[in-house]
Amino acid sequence: MPSVNVVMSCGHPERRQVKGSGSNKAAQMRNMARHPCRECREEEARKAALMAERQGLPVMEGPPRQAAAAEVVRRELLHRMDPENGENPDLGPDWTPERAQRARRNVMAVTDSGWWLEHRADGAEQLHWFGEEMLVR
Repeated sequence: MPSVNVVMSCGHPERRQVKGSGSNKAAQMRNMARHPCRECREEEARKAALMAERQGLPVMEGPPRQAAAAEVVRRELLHRMDPENGENPDLGPDWTPERAQRARRNVMAVTDSGWWLEHRADGAEQLHWFGEEMLVR
């Protein structure tokens, strides 16, 4: 299988294998280039795991590579939910700051790496509602 050098989003070149014909290869290479190289992804995952440990977050469960990716996603999503840093959604008049904080704490307790990866595109409002649902269980 032919391999080519692809300049990744972080600016580092990475040798990657591509399949198929001309236009398919070009599309694969463009898709690959949207992501950081393996070394930068691993470094980002190490930083996220260290930050999670410092914040007292529970250890992520799942296969090592999936858990590492989920650590990065968890950091991003918790940032979205933080009223001082994130999207600061209008959750409605029934949402007190205390209620929002409880929902955030519930989401913080999720250790299933698959859950975090499934919800990587969720906005702050949706994440707060997930946290609220966890309160009911």
